[in-house]
Amino acid sequence: MLTIDHLNAVDRDAIRAPTSWLRQQASAIRTGLHELDGEILQFAQALLVKLDHLERAGRAVPAEPAAPTYLAPGLTVPTGTMQAAA
Repeated sequence: MLTIDHLNAVDRDAIRAPTSWLRQQASAIRTGLHELDGEILQFAQALLVKLDHLERAGRAVPAEPAAPTYLAPGLTVPTGTMQAAA
């Protein structure tokens, strides 16, 4: 059963938690929502919104294959130089 202490602990630890933990806690809260009422239900629903946001923010955006951006655009590296050095 979900308690206010458990929800407060999840809320406190969520900002530093890995995505897998966020998913696990959100699943546990969703499972226990039917047992809650009143203010604790509202808190649990708000916490689910927060966990969902943190989970989406924690996902890495895949890199797009594109030409690399260099800090010194005037500096060029001839093609094949790196292969010859190896």
